[in-house]
Amino acid sequence: MMTLRISRPGPAALGAALGAVVLACVVGAQPAVATGRGGAAGSTSAWTLTRYAGNGHAGAPVSGAATSSAFRQPSDVAFDRPANLYIADTASNRVLRVTPAGRLSVFAGTGATGSPTAGAAAASAVDHPTGIATDLAGNVYVCAQGAHRIVKITPQGRLTLLAGRGVAGTPTPGPATASPLGTVYGIVVDNDGTLYAADNSSRVIEKVTAAGTLSVFAGDGSPGAPTPGRATRSGLGPYHIAVDRIGNVYNGDAVNHVIEKITPAGILSIAVGTGVAGAPVAGPTASSPVNAPYGVALDSDGVIYFYDNAVGRIAKAVVGGNLTYLAGTGSFGAPTYNGPALASALDHGQGLTFRPTDNTLYLADTGNYTVDRFMAPVPSHPIALRASAGSGTAIVSFQPPLLDGGSPVTGFEYSTDAGNSWHRLTTGALTAGRYSATVTGLAGGLSYTFRVRARNANGAGFSSIDADATPTGSPGAPGAVGAGNPGAGDTGTGNPGAGDTGTGSPGTGDTGTGSPGTGDTGTGSPGTGDTGTGSPGTGDTGTGTGNPGVGDLGVGGAGAGGPGAGGPGAGDSGAGGAAGAAGPSGAAGAAGASGSAGAAGSLPVTGTATGLIVMVAVLLLLTGRALRLGGRIRRPGDASRTR
Repeated sequence: MMTLRISRPGPAALGAALGAVVLACVVGAQPAVATGRGGAAGSTSAWTLTRYAGNGHAGAPVSGAATSSAFRQPSDVAFDRPANLYIADTASNRVLRVTPAGRLSVFAGTGATGSPTAGAAAASAVDHPTGIATDLAGNVYVCAQGAHRIVKITPQGRLTLLAGRGVAGTPTPGPATASPLGTVYGIVVDNDGTLYAADNSSRVIEKVTAAGTLSVFAGDGSPGAPTPGRATRSGLGPYHIAVDRIGNVYNGDAVNHVIEKITPAGILSIAVGTGVAGAPVAGPTASSPVNAPYGVALDSDGVIYFYDNAVGRIAKAVVGGNLTYLAGTGSFGAPTYNGPALASALDHGQGLTFRPTDNTLYLADTGNYTVDRFMAPVPSHPIALRASAGSGTAIVSFQPPLLDGGSPVTGFEYSTDAGNSWHRLTTGALTAGRYSATVTGLAGGLSYTFRVRARNANGAGFSSIDADATPTGSPGAPGAVGAGNPGAGDTGTGNPGAGDTGTGSPGTGDTGTGSPGTGDTGTGSPGTGDTGTGSPGTGDTGTGTGNPGVGDLGVGGAGAGGPGAGGPGAGDSGAGGAAGAAGPSGAAGAAGASGSAGAAGSLPVTGTATGLIVMVAVLLLLTGRALRLGGRIRRPGDASRTR
């Protein structure tokens, strides 16, 4: 079994006049073995190039072995979750599918031009398909650029119209099928099923929701230079686009020689490129130019990969890190397969994508009539990560990577901060096809997001999907103390209910000046009903000033989860209500029963002074009231005594 040994600092003694302070359970870690994003991006070993589809000749595609078929113009590629590859073969007016076993067939399109029709995709025209994308459900989205439409095709091959009314023009916000479309190249779909379309002639990126509503996501319609800030107020040159796991969209802007990043909130920034045309330069990403970034793809760590059409090379760029080349010699020509990708020519490629099962990279090598595969020299991502919570612990388990990068896996690493830092795992034997690890020293009630990656002699591999766990048991970090708000009920001077009345009584919510817990505190006392000095109800009435309630009044304490921003948790105690005087229609009301105290909490040091002041004020008030009424105050754990 693998054990993640996470160090835990000793408790800090925080001075407080009222007693002990809650210990903060802070998770430490082993020294990080690597920092920053992009495990595979950090490798300096060579990627290898193989041919995945196409025979290198122009011609009509033929069903059968994928490497035996001709293509006319492969422009874009996308994988679904079962690892079927879809190819937009623009000049053949068809969409092709290649199974994981390498068998090619026509998925959509008759080979004729014209407007697509709803129904069987293989019986419909798909006029000059350019962009192609898939969603998590396996649906395939195709831009039929020649028909100015975007269609959706189910895994079973049923086609429906998603966007565009079949005429060229500036997009109109509203129903997507009622809007014109310009010359759309790349499209992509995020995890929520929202589609983004790079409309090059309109100089915008359109957004189409799963419900079919179109809006402009980025671009002001001008071809001007991009301006960081609100994306809809910026110039743009959209070509091919990609989206990361949290919904950021990246645009290969071949007009302005940059790759832009647009957040889900619509804020644009420059991710790669200086805005000056030039061949990418290995070194800091921020200072490297780019020329014509057509295809753009992202790996599981958010590393950017792009094909620069003007220089015939594929580069990878870590934002805030370095840019390096992984494929291409800088000359255009036929590829050299089954060798280092950096030693092979490429020819005016366009679409670029990752296969989700093993993190291999694929290029629609348009000029060579092929789809090329690039294999990283490091392991692919661990599979099917799971995390389950225990008391102050979490158990993570996963299947090993499908690919080892050409070198045996030497170990695993984990991260709990979205891949910004990584820590070693001690690996035991593989059991039932899975590795497992127990993470100890975790704070109860705090959610942790785990991801795992493998290493080999060439470096760190790609990271897994995320898995969350929220341990129980250990206290959380202390919060601030405040006067708080009343709990479940409100108090006042209203009419009594069936029982006794008073000027105020804590009910299901407790009162006090203490530290926050799971509930809120306040100087008032919520009751289960409204109380006051009014007229009698069905029972007896009185004007007593006692405090009948479920809870007893105390100094206040945090509940089970430790102090937070609110008031007491399990409940603070309050004095029982005094018997009310006889009303006009009944006998004297009985005294309210005293409630039991809640669990004692702790005061954080930041709130001690406030807590003391409010506590003293409340105690003095209650003491004076008790002396006047001859009442008793019962403190938690002590016998009753007359105050």
